Amino acid sequence: MTKSIGDIRYRPMVASDVGPVPEDCHGSREALLGRIEDLGGAAMLAFDGEQHVAQLQFRRYDPMCRSAKGIWQPDYWGDFGEHAPKLPEASVNVFCYHVGQLSAGEERSPDYQGRGIGLALLDHFLDWAASREFAGVVYSDTSRSISTLSSNRESKDSLPSIRVSNPTPEHSALRPALGPNAR
Repeated sequence: MTKSIGDIRYRPMVASDVGPVPEDCHGSREALLGRIEDLGGAAMLAFDGEQHVAQLQFRRYDPMCRSAKGIWQPDYWGDFGEHAPKLPEASVNVFCYHVGQLSAGEERSPDYQGRGIGLALLDHFLDWAASREFAGVVYSDTSRSISTLSSNRESKDSLPSIRVSNPTPEHSALRPALGPNAR
């Protein structure tokens, strides 16, 4: 039997969320608070009542953002290297998302997966980015699903590629890039 989900609410992560909301993959708390101060948010959050159920994380796009330990170091997830596009300063980089995350850690509730929450996070984020007049949105993409990529990190196929979009109300072109786990 599938659990019925109440109304899911979406909003940006603000400073008062640091602590009560899971911070996995955000990096240091100092960096997280710095992104909130800089951009007005560090993630688009999803709540079922008072329960955190998902988030899509972002930071200001910085083509020089490099990870000493490679793209899989959680502090970065945006290490584009020499393939980094030249974008306006007012661009943001989506670097991670979690659907079904009720608390810190790797565990995910299947009750929140397959319901369109990942797509809604992206739509709300892109609307928010457009309302704040960001020049564009960039995110790394892979040629294979994250589950395949996770078990084959050293493969040539695991190199990131880049997709760029202007944050407009027409977001459907970005949806396939989030993959099957975002639905």
